[in-house]
Amino acid sequence: GHLVVRRCLFHDNQNGILTGADPAAVLEVESSEFSYNGAGDGQSHHLYAGRIRSLSITGSWFHHANVGHLVKSRAATTVVAYNNLSDGSGGRAGYELEFPDGGVATVVGNLIVQGSQTQNPHLIAFGAESLRWPRNELYLVNNTLVDNLPKGGVYLRTAPGTQIVKAVNNLLVGGKEDIAPFKAGWVFNNFPADWDDFVLAAREDFRLKSKSRLRGRAVDPGAGPDLQGDDAGEWRLQPKQEYRHPRQVTAPLAPSKNLGAFMQ
Repeated sequence: GHLVVRRCLFHDNQNGILTGADPAAVLEVESSEFSYNGAGDGQSHHLYAGRIRSLSITGSWFHHANVGHLVKSRAATTVVAYNNLSDGSGGRAGYELEFPDGGVATVVGNLIVQGSQTQNPHLIAFGAESLRWPRNELYLVNNTLVDNLPKGGVYLRTAPGTQIVKAVNNLLVGGKEDIAPFKAGWVFNNFPADWDDFVLAAREDFRLKSKSRLRGRAVDPGAGPDLQGDDAGEWRLQPKQEYRHPRQVTAPLAPSKNLGAFMQ
């Protein structure tokens, strides 16, 4: 079937949402919140999509996972746009985003924050178990990636054999290494940021200050994946909205020249 979850709260469960593996199934999550889910075994998560056709998540807030991941998707196509994926103080999530079987994943305009108590140094992992799908592509554009590990973690881990990794206009905060180059021209214009570049990072306000050296430095990221069938059409990577806390997305905005998840 086709399930739309809108304005819902999932908290203190073994799993928040766990799907089957129906290749025709579609799951859409909008303006919802996931918190304090997971049994502490590392195998139960806030949201775990099996090998379904597609998953999309917009305008939602994921925080304080109990060892499991904030989002784990084995779907053929996944869109994660304009969300707050921040594990928060005391959170113990593994990955913030994991795509263990690859597929086509589009990640645009998200605040993604790894907590200091995680057992996994990686924020995002792609193809960690296999590259199951015919197309294995990751598009990572205009996100603010924050690593709170005291010794510094790793923003992105991708499996050998991944066909496309396109990472553009991301802000990188606190990690010990940059996003590794993939192919010439596909990983570019990603900038390290200091904590004092933001309005109030201590309160997770990661809007750039008006006088930040990083304002106005975004470039056109170009086109995203060209999908077939019911998902036909190019998914343009230029952000058109932004996340507003809690659990909201702004009305369409004019194209911005700012890096990271917040355009204003």
